[in-house]
Amino acid sequence: MHMITFKKWRTAMATLLLASPLGFATAQADGVTVDPPTGDSICLFSSLDLTKITYYDDNSKNAVQANLTTFGNPIVLKDTTYTTGVGTHAESKAIIKVNGATSFHARLGVDDEASTADAHGVVPYTISVYKDGSQETVMSGTIYRTDTFTVPVDIDLTDCDYLVLLLETGSVAWADQVSWANAYFVYTDIAPETADYVDTGNTVDIPEAAEGMENIPLSSLELENATCGWSTIQANKSIDGNAITLKDTIYSSGVGTHSEGTIVVKLNGSVTRFYTRVGIDDEVESSASSSNAICDYLVYLQAESGATQTVAEGTISGLDTTTPEIDVDVNGWKYLILKITNGSDGTNAYDHVDWANAYLEFQDQNSTRPAIISEDDMTAGLATAQTVFSQPGVRFMHKVRASSADAVVTVDGLPEGLTWNAERQIVDGTVEDEGEYTYYAHVTLDGTTTDYPISFTVSDDLSLPIPFMGWLSWNSVQDEVSEEIVQSVVTLFEENDLDDCGWNTIMLDDWWHASSRASDGKPQPNATRFPNGMASVADYVHNKGMKFGLYTDAASYTCAGAFGSYGYETIDANTYADWGIDIVKCDYCNAPSDVETAKTRYKALADAFNASGRDIMLYICEWGVREPWKWGAEVGGVCWRISQDVRDCWIGSGTGVGVTQSIDAMKDLAAYQGVNRFNDADMLCTGLRGTGKSSNDLCATGPGMTDDEYRTQFALWCMWSSPMALSFDPRNGINATDLAIIQNKEMIALNQDKMGQQADLISEQDSIVVFAKDLENGDVAIAIVNLDASTRNVTLDFSDIPALSVDSTYTCRDVQQQSAMDDVTGGITTSVKSHATNVFRLSLKSSIPSSISSPLSQQGFSIVGKDSNIVVNCPGTDDLSKRVIVCDDLGRVVATATSNASTITVPVKTGSGVYMTSVTCNAQSTSKKVKL
Repeated sequence: MHMITFKKWRTAMATLLLASPLGFATAQADGVTVDPPTGDSICLFSSLDLTKITYYDDNSKNAVQANLTTFGNPIVLKDTTYTTGVGTHAESKAIIKVNGATSFHARLGVDDEASTADAHGVVPYTISVYKDGSQETVMSGTIYRTDTFTVPVDIDLTDCDYLVLLLETGSVAWADQVSWANAYFVYTDIAPETADYVDTGNTVDIPEAAEGMENIPLSSLELENATCGWSTIQANKSIDGNAITLKDTIYSSGVGTHSEGTIVVKLNGSVTRFYTRVGIDDEVESSASSSNAICDYLVYLQAESGATQTVAEGTISGLDTTTPEIDVDVNGWKYLILKITNGSDGTNAYDHVDWANAYLEFQDQNSTRPAIISEDDMTAGLATAQTVFSQPGVRFMHKVRASSADAVVTVDGLPEGLTWNAERQIVDGTVEDEGEYTYYAHVTLDGTTTDYPISFTVSDDLSLPIPFMGWLSWNSVQDEVSEEIVQSVVTLFEENDLDDCGWNTIMLDDWWHASSRASDGKPQPNATRFPNGMASVADYVHNKGMKFGLYTDAASYTCAGAFGSYGYETIDANTYADWGIDIVKCDYCNAPSDVETAKTRYKALADAFNASGRDIMLYICEWGVREPWKWGAEVGGVCWRISQDVRDCWIGSGTGVGVTQSIDAMKDLAAYQGVNRFNDADMLCTGLRGTGKSSNDLCATGPGMTDDEYRTQFALWCMWSSPMALSFDPRNGINATDLAIIQNKEMIALNQDKMGQQADLISEQDSIVVFAKDLENGDVAIAIVNLDASTRNVTLDFSDIPALSVDSTYTCRDVQQQSAMDDVTGGITTSVKSHATNVFRLSLKSSIPSSISSPLSQQGFSIVGKDSNIVVNCPGTDDLSKRVIVCDDLGRVVATATSNASTITVPVKTGSGVYMTSVTCNAQSTSKKVKL
């Protein structure tokens, strides 16, 4: 291969004529039109994928054009029109993988459309080839707009791997409109193709994903939402449009950017890992020095609450000999943020930064894929419920939080009975009258205030005023679910007085279905396992004073392949109403992954339930990937799953959710919960003991847990006011230890508290996690979780808990042990066993001394029905305040009383029936079913 220099070419140009057997023009003349050669061996340059060719964009004024100039005009060089070719603007680079082509031909020049002014249209060019990884320049020179000729290009590609066509700028990038006119390849087998980079054997590709996973390139996401300090952020190229190259290693994938810049990735729940290398691209190696090409990088994670964790930071320089490797576990986090800032040089000169080989490890379970969002999207607005509920005469609390920690929040327009606590950022109080109210939250950030209306419903007829407690069939039964199993659950609940503790909802999960719908489209159960039909099963459950639910999917098929409800919403709702169904868990397998479709499908089902004539509760189960806590209530849901399926283990594997992953999923969602809108942490594993089915999968530390681990899971569900669904096989019974866990009425009282608050995360440090929960009567519950492998002594300062006063004295009760403790002031010191959770209920101590620390455990304490009243006897407690709440079987408050008297009579005006009565006094709470 020979090299033709521009100087030699320019002096010989006047007499040079090229002959071509394929029809290349042998001379140029005014007004001539040149058509391309034809034949099976010809591949036009303009027929290739031109999107991979880099060019000077100039604010979108230019483009790479097929058969036209960069401005979209016919290609004309020295008054000769070419019907084919490629128009571009320097700086420009085309990399062509030769694929065995034998030659490349073209006419090269600055197009006649370009300006002839001084310094305009001056373009150095270099044409090089690669053979066996080595680069060889075969042509180079400079073309001018004022030239009277064009440069003929006739390159022998025999045994070459790549052809590189490079156009650079002269002194300025003005009028550098260049055309590769009449450009074509001669080939025999595989046509050439454009490439992003030259693969010389030192190229790194994104690795193959593990089975069931996908590695999503960062470069495939919405880069237009990222910020970049200079030029335009690039996908799979450096900021200058070259192959991403760090320390002589080429990366096939990545993002080329420039300081200062930020990339915010919203992880959307199913991303488990992020990997990249970060460095200054080799394209500025010759310009790098101690005073430029230096910048700082920061990689951190941010939770829903705004809490952050830095995972990588440092300084990179064009003089570095290595590049930092970043490999991050992102489970449980909401955002991944990549930041580049100016370094010690104080400028962004030559800060050509690459996030090389950057990818996100993702497991698709009908999940929303990760997305790059703007920084404004991350910080704007409220991070709280905007549709809230309360029962009349019951204390209400609404935590009003902003997405940005720097924002100032205020609230006004509150109905009578409510106040705004600016210090705690809560709306608090009691509204006596039913009605639809609206009040306003105002978020001020950077001098701009945004107003948000809050829809507030006060009603004594809410669908789910307290979380449901019951049993779900999936973990242990799956395809064996049957009428007999439902009867077994009811019997187990009755024989162990679990219904008296609040366990009263029996739900069928997937696979209750027949193989197909009935001929009229109605759903029908499996005839073998439900021989008497579903209405008969519902009647049996209702006659036992319990509620009955089943399962469907917002798609054509359920997760297990049975028929779903999509397109059959009205038919299904009316049939479920006829059967007497109280609650429907609706999954989201086999459905589109976007948020808006999910909202539309769930609303269609909720609307159908509302029109059916029966109060059927919609339990949304899309695993939290589309953040249903932000829209679930608005589409008609009453509770919603917030994670993938919980497994019977302390730590899950992959997408398996153990207790520790449940903490990560729930810890930042407290502001989105309240009465009639509950965050669901999924089924409880109490009683399973490793005997389940799919609950045994994806367990890093299981299957099965220790007694303390099961107690921890139960305590957390109670602190969070999550719906609680047991999932063990009722045919196997339940052992005494597990029965004691689920019979703990004082723990259950936290879950069933009528204010419906989810405990706030107070701290998580050194393997100790602390939650605090406001209770309807003014008490505060505290849970201290020990994630460590050994017993830990913990001192908790009340100054860290906004609901408590460091100067006040509190009556304290150990809720796990159901025993009184010494009064506490200022804080608590306790010993917490490995993987155990200590739970304390604190009640502000009366100024009147009392000799009774456990009034509800005293001899003579009773809750009885008498005529139309419920009478509570608490002997010797005339100096202690007591709160009595009477609810129907749906958890709706029908009567309340607060009194210091030792005997309290509470009139019940709703007539005869069975009522759950709860009594709270001196940090102790209990409940009992009473028949009137």
